Amino acid sequence: MRRHNTRGLLLSLPIALLVTISLLWAGTAFADGVMLRPAALPSADRASLLTAVTKAKAADPAAFQMVAKLHVDVIELDAKKRGRLAAVTPALKAMRGRALFPILEQLALDGLPRGDRNGSAWLAWRLGLLEALGSIRDARSASVLSAILTGNETSYPLVRAAAQALGKLGSTQAASKLITMSRIQDKKTRGIIAGMGHCRRAMVASRLAEIMSGARSDADVELYARALGDVANSWAWQTPLIAQTGEHSPTRDMALDALLNAFVSQASTHARKMIAQAVLVVDHPATKQRINAKKSGRSRSTQAALDALAKRFDNSPLR
Repeated sequence: MRRHNTRGLLLSLPIALLVTISLLWAGTAFADGVMLRPAALPSADRASLLTAVTKAKAADPAAFQMVAKLHVDVIELDAKKRGRLAAVTPALKAMRGRALFPILEQLALDGLPRGDRNGSAWLAWRLGLLEALGSIRDARSASVLSAILTGNETSYPLVRAAAQALGKLGSTQAASKLITMSRIQDKKTRGIIAGMGHCRRAMVASRLAEIMSGARSDADVELYARALGDVANSWAWQTPLIAQTGEHSPTRDMALDALLNAFVSQASTHARKMIAQAVLVVDHPATKQRINAKKSGRSRSTQAALDALAKRFDNSPLR
């Protein structure tokens, strides 16, 4: 039985009593989140999250009510959508840090039911929760995101969003988790790789370079090039939060080298086009120099392709 009918009562209780209740619930059955069952979390993490959610609900009930209202609104948003999915993420992002615990509750503790939401509305709801959580960049989301990635969810957009959100935490633990999971060949692998470029660490760039060296198809190259473009994105590395890692140079150097190595080894026009786009996103100051260095010993056609890449880099609207 779901516990939504107890929320009004809980909000009227003193915080100390709420915390006690949450600790008791940590060892009992609880309603499922929209991405996880609470039991999927380690017991200590589950207890900590229940306590934090209970405190947050007492301190800022309006935040939980706003998320609940958006859950209702997603039906209308889906009906009026112009793209593939309803735009749920912007409203959640606008709440900033206030959305942290309402989102974590939805994902992993006591999610509001799907009801009569169709497939696209339900996907938009869950995807919006994950994308907004990633924008908050709070380490307290790590255990939930890790459990989602380890769990049974295989939907590409949801796995990608969870990997991206975990990656945005930027921690060594998050990077290691993503690297480990990228080595497991299953239905989640491509989603993991697609999202892990948002973990802007040298160790992630190194792993993505390794992955790119094994590309076997245009689809592989496109996926890996975008991830390398993400990890070395010049605009992202200008933000203080990311720049403070001190891994600017090695991360971007490895990404550019991996992209140029792939460019000269791939003969497909489409593959080279996708690599070129990633090179422009990286916008490394040594790009022209390294392109010229790649020309030595290459065929005339490859040299011409490298010249075209250099010209495109010079005329890039992103610079």
